[in-house]
Amino acid sequence: LPDFDKDRKLRAYTLQEQREYFKREGIPPIRSAEYKPLFIDASTEPFEAYVPPEGDGKASFMSKDRLNQFYTSLKKNITTRKHSGTIRKHEPDFEPLLFAEIAQQKYIDAHQALMDRDEERLIQLVTPGSFSQMARGLRYKTLRWKWVDDIEPSYVVAIKSGEILKGMTMAQVTVRMHSKQTCAIYDRFGRLMFGNETLPKDVLEYVVFERVLTFSHS
Repeated sequence: LPDFDKDRKLRAYTLQEQREYFKREGIPPIRSAEYKPLFIDASTEPFEAYVPPEGDGKASFMSKDRLNQFYTSLKKNITTRKHSGTIRKHEPDFEPLLFAEIAQQKYIDAHQALMDRDEERLIQLVTPGSFSQMARGLRYKTLRWKWVDDIEPSYVVAIKSGEILKGMTMAQVTVRMHSKQTCAIYDRFGRLMFGNETLPKDVLEYVVFERVLTFSHS
């Protein structure tokens, strides 16, 4: 049967006395019922996946003139103009042509940080989800990576924005990158497991860059 007398004494204890009592009796402490704040500063997937044209990266290269024509048509797209306008409300200087250059450098910096095992720098450059995917399986291995050269200039292919929570607007910009890269992974004993450190490979990627526009520090 319940010990009502003991319960009455326990209720008369102060919070500190209750903690000491539970500790003596080996009873887990009472958990606080207060809700902890939830902070979201990254998404888990693109708002809308970009579908590249068939044969992209094989048919022809993007020259500077064609790149300018592409951006002209991109600006005329009603949906793109709408999302670009949302970004410019928070970042007045946003321009897709300039952003592609900045995005490419951030891509290079992120891979350099991964290679140098600079977790603090990598966390500043990528989302938590990307961080776990990039670092997975490399704990006891050595990565050697290098951006050798551009095959084509990097350029923006899609611009999206939307509210992930009330009052939290996020923008996602997809950048097409076509380059020559080297990549090699060695095990803990220095034996080659994957890739080639001296032979560049053609790499075509569509990289999504995102930011919560309402957070100045994101």
